[in-house]
Amino acid sequence: MGVDIPDALPRVVRPILETPCMSKIKFCPTCGEPNKATAQKCRSCADDLSGLEDTRKPPRSGIWRDGQQLVMTRDAELPFVCVKTNQPADVWLPRVVSWYPKWSLPWLLINPLMFLVAAVARQRQATLRVGLCRSRLVRRNWTMIAALIGVLLGLALFIAPLLWSDRRPANSEEVLIYLGILVLFISLALGGMLTNIVWATYINEDYIWLKGFHPDYLARFPEFPGVKD
Repeated sequence: MGVDIPDALPRVVRPILETPCMSKIKFCPTCGEPNKATAQKCRSCADDLSGLEDTRKPPRSGIWRDGQQLVMTRDAELPFVCVKTNQPADVWLPRVVSWYPKWSLPWLLINPLMFLVAAVARQRQATLRVGLCRSRLVRRNWTMIAALIGVLLGLALFIAPLLWSDRRPANSEEVLIYLGILVLFISLALGGMLTNIVWATYINEDYIWLKGFHPDYLARFPEFPGVKD
């Protein structure tokens, strides 16, 4: 189905908008400004948009850059290039990325059980493959080994007081338990962050916003012409 492009838009913008790589947006009938599909007022002239429907359909497949982020449709395939060095890749690394609403994060500190319930209920996931060169793959593997050693050390410190005799030093039990918990937490946190190749900053029904890519890797893709929901 064809889409009418407002005449108010510059000529240099019109060819981009006429391609099938736009997100769901609607144009203001007054000033021609593209707005989110859910917008009630134009972000430029504040004209009422509540009666307008979406004027664009999501692209079938595509990859773009949005600042320092990569935007891709769920069925798009990344190039076989290392996402960290922009060099030729040696392996594909399957990844499952998740996104949680920001309002659920404070519950992680207040009530972890409530965070788990909210995360499971509202999380969005996507599956993709990223390319890695051999040097980055080896670095990631060694990081995982170091994190595993830290986890085992933390567990050993935590259970050590249970194996000691009654002649252990005073207050040593509490010190080792807290130290074990600290080492365990740091190992899990650092291991998760350092081995996380790319991560999602937002996921909706059509697109995935990702971070963690080399700037030259992002530069190969065109600018994302759509609007984040």
